[in-house]
Amino acid sequence: MVRTLRWFACFPLAFLASVLAGALTTWMTRHAFFLGPYLGGSWTVWAMSGFASAIAFVATVFRVAPSHSEGLKWATLIIVGTLGIVATAGPLLSGHEPSSASAGVAMVLCAAYFARHPAASFTPDAAPVT
Repeated sequence: MVRTLRWFACFPLAFLASVLAGALTTWMTRHAFFLGPYLGGSWTVWAMSGFASAIAFVATVFRVAPSHSEGLKWATLIIVGTLGIVATAGPLLSGHEPSSASAGVAMVLCAAYFARHPAASFTPDAAPVT
């Protein structure tokens, strides 16, 4: 029963963690580190937010899911890549703050980086990948 609940919960929790990580990273770079006057709404703030969102999504899925397989890895990376493409296309097509599209680019790049590693390397007790 708990195993089934973990399967149902892994992607919604990952999405929530991704949104929270992106928002927290944006807030920290703009306010907590006093970088707001220097970075403002520039692409660097958005890129850091995208990287944090992608990493949080992948980490949460592999933390909550009861088993780790290549299928889970690819499903996760396809979702992260799709979210990144949508996050890139939205600002570019609407013309509203195009620099925020760098968050989506960062998510796609993160997904491409994670695609190079086996699913076993995403577990908390995995050996470092060289």
